[in-house]
Amino acid sequence: MAMKNFRMLWDNRFLDAATLTAVTSATGYPVANLQDPFRSRKWRSTSLTGVSVSIDFGVPANFNALAFIDHNLSVTGTIRIKASDTAGGNDLLDLNVAAWNPIIGFGEGAFGDWGFGGTLLEADRLWYVPNPIRIVYREDTVKYGGGTVFGDGTTYGEPVPDAGQIRVTARYVTLEFTDDDNPDGYIELGRLFVGQYADFGFNFQSIIHGMVDDSEISRSLGGQAWVTRKAPLRRTIELSFDALQYLDKYWNLKFMAEKMGITESYLIDCFPSTDLPSQNHHSILYGRFQDMPSIEQSYDMGFVAGIGEAGRQVSATSIIFEEEIT
Repeated sequence: MAMKNFRMLWDNRFLDAATLTAVTSATGYPVANLQDPFRSRKWRSTSLTGVSVSIDFGVPANFNALAFIDHNLSVTGTIRIKASDTAGGNDLLDLNVAAWNPIIGFGEGAFGDWGFGGTLLEADRLWYVPNPIRIVYREDTVKYGGGTVFGDGTTYGEPVPDAGQIRVTARYVTLEFTDDDNPDGYIELGRLFVGQYADFGFNFQSIIHGMVDDSEISRSLGGQAWVTRKAPLRRTIELSFDALQYLDKYWNLKFMAEKMGITESYLIDCFPSTDLPSQNHHSILYGRFQDMPSIEQSYDMGFVAGIGEAGRQVSATSIIFEEEIT
């Protein structure tokens, strides 16, 4: 499966203007929290039976990605995604996805390493990734492994035939959660994304993972250190681009920065290819620009050699995103 370039999920306007209805909502955890950018505000069901959320955009809305941010689904949980122009219908989309992608690809790790085929253990799911995020794209429905343990004999990364058309235009979306083994006894979700992503034409050249430690160290007059210790509550991802196309600079990155600034949240997917699960789990981030990005532009507009179209003007830049660790 071909490597997909860096993606930013940012256009969630239809979801944030939609009417959401949940079969059940626990006190203090209303379904409207799925539209709240603050991840600490969550929706929660009151049980594990018949849990679903219905979305009415009011008008047909075009979307090509869905994301479930800060969910508590167990490793055996599943999500059914239905879309229609009729409330509750499934004629435009009917897709079942696992709550968790494999942590590693089949055969990537040692025998016994998460089942050798990427199966995450329930005991590990709470610490393996900083914040559980499940993104669903069209190519997301793939089969992993072969034989009776890891699948039905298909090759790792092979798309399921007619995997489902995520890019749809529909007024209604229904999300049905099945997770009978969830040890919490309820389904919880911190943020929902149903909207558009932007693909960048060139991928980044390097990625730097970092942490922000807000602990304070001061010294007395005698030189003794006084420490106010705080656990790191933020992480960062810095992406460096040696070449960024004109269209990506001005119609994606610059447009997003001007419209959303450093206060609005993005969903960053550094490796949106399902054949790189180990990299993907470490490199999905729901956060903000740490600083407004600056874009380098040479005096000759950085034309790619031999190509004169404006859409191929390139320049370098780096972007730093910051995410709160819940």
